[in-house]
Amino acid sequence: KPYYNSNYGYYFFAEKQFQYVIDKLVEDIDSRQATIVLNRPEIMMSDSSDKVCTNAISFRIRENKLNMSVSMRSNDIIYGTCIDVPQFFFLREMVLMMLKQTYPQLEIGTYFHKADSLHFYERHFKMVESIFLNNEEISPINMFKIHSHHEVTSLINNKLDGLPESD
Repeated sequence: KPYYNSNYGYYFFAEKQFQYVIDKLVEDIDSRQATIVLNRPEIMMSDSSDKVCTNAISFRIRENKLNMSVSMRSNDIIYGTCIDVPQFFFLREMVLMMLKQTYPQLEIGTYFHKADSLHFYERHFKMVESIFLNNEEISPINMFKIHSHHEVTSLINNKLDGLPESD
């Protein structure tokens, strides 16, 4: 069992789920079972504040492209997204390289990322406001489609549904 519940590498490799994904897609190119499950009842129901934010990662080959879907229960857009998305892209590349041994013409496909809660915390309010006011075009927060100082202030005042500092 991992020391840290959010140690995704443990779930990918020690539990052999990475190899399971490869095996399923080699066995059946149309498989809908090539999924890595990260979140578990024993983690969510534990007293630990270290909860897994990613529910599952699924892989599908369609039209000779490897597609990947990530389902998140909770996603901090300031720190979590910046760590998770590159990690997931790298995982997809690893799966692609392994599958190219069987399917040499396989190409990278679409990445889908769904978060039930996409948020930032109060400790980041000033930083987010600064991003919007000074450099909106490069902000990863543009997903929120907020375009005015009033909207940012309103969002901060509402504290994004009162999210606590940890999730």
